[in-house]
Amino acid sequence: MKFVYYICFSILLILPLTGYADGNALLTKCSSAISVQDDNGNYDDLLGAGLCIGLIQGVSEMITAGNTWGVCFHGGVKRSQMIRVVTQYLRGNPKHLHYPETALVLIAFKEAWPCPK
Repeated sequence: MKFVYYICFSILLILPLTGYADGNALLTKCSSAISVQDDNGNYDDLLGAGLCIGLIQGVSEMITAGNTWGVCFHGGVKRSQMIRVVTQYLRGNPKHLHYPETALVLIAFKEAWPCPK
């Protein structure tokens, strides 16, 4: 049984290396998502836009499912606003673009919607 755990753990360690996405990729994807939301006619990267929207939706649902990670969304926060907050954070912090995209979304959310102390 331990062997199965070791195999599963090894796979989990290797998977991020096969599809690693950092802040540079996320900035491109979320810029595309904003273009689609604004309906400005730039639909060159619909897949990237969808990936940004999906990542932000997934992270926000993880936060609202119970473990807030220090993020407290106030009533009425829309996904389009979340995308703009993340994009603004990425543009304002280019020194962090090498970090994993999920971590950057959490950091941007925490800065925008911190929980009261």
